[in-house]
Amino acid sequence: MKTVSILVLLFAAAPAAARVPDPAECVDPFHLERSISCYTAVINSFSDDTPSGHKALMYHYRALLYVNGDRPEKALSDYTKAIALAGSSGPNAKARLFCERAGMRAKLGSHKKALADYRACAAAGNDWADEGIGESLMRLGDPAGAIRHLTRAIARGQRYGYIYKKRAEAYRRTGENGKAAADAERAVELDAGDLEALYLRVKTRLNTGNARGALDDLARLEKLAGANNEYASYKGLAHYLLGNRAAAENFFKEALSARAGSKEAQMNEACYWWGIKQDAAKARETLEKYGSPEAALPGSGALAECLKGLP
Repeated sequence: MKTVSILVLLFAAAPAAARVPDPAECVDPFHLERSISCYTAVINSFSDDTPSGHKALMYHYRALLYVNGDRPEKALSDYTKAIALAGSSGPNAKARLFCERAGMRAKLGSHKKALADYRACAAAGNDWADEGIGESLMRLGDPAGAIRHLTRAIARGQRYGYIYKKRAEAYRRTGENGKAAADAERAVELDAGDLEALYLRVKTRLNTGNARGALDDLARLEKLAGANNEYASYKGLAHYLLGNRAAAENFFKEALSARAGSKEAQMNEACYWWGIKQDAAKARETLEKYGSPEAALPGSGALAECLKGLP
């Protein structure tokens, strides 16, 4: 009788095994952390007998949650595990994993690895990988290659403003200003709220001689997004091309005093030193500091126009 009592006490004191949730219970669009914890419990319950395809699917679902939670490192880790486990999965599933992992690698700045993943995605049969390949090639300094793939993406039906915007920038980098301007126009037509596309149109309009249109776009940008010190150098360049030297000088001085913005915007200040002040040494110093239009931006036709005759 005593022995029986001890056994009863032992069984009563033993902790109950943790219940493994059904994956369907993990779908909770309103509670991200709860969903992640749920899938983690499922993943931690894996055994040698768990089918690889099921494991891959669970890692994929958790990766998507990490993407939604802006945790690219964790998402990348889960995508890598899912790809390794998805050997026997269909090509469409494998392609999707490669494309999604590529996006995380691109977000983390690993553009060579992102390019490899996008190409693996395309090899697995995904016709929509060209956009990612094109963007990766742009990041890696191959705008001509980017143009080829972005053009293929558009031909396959991806006629979205952001793809025209990417191709416009690629054309600008190869010095094809007319094509860049046409794509920037199309990007703004398709998505009037894309401020990056509108700012890109400022630059392409300047490079195709439409300085008045560039000023109109800058005014629209300021109305939509507020004042930006970076715009001053582009206003100066536009007024210089229109022959308004006094206005150009004022805007360039504003840009010089602000010392704000991208290297490209600050490179425009070379126009002030040569086009207005005829100071070749200062103009050259500016170009050397921020990159010459020939070396850094072949498509900067407006600046090249201002720098004509620079020794």
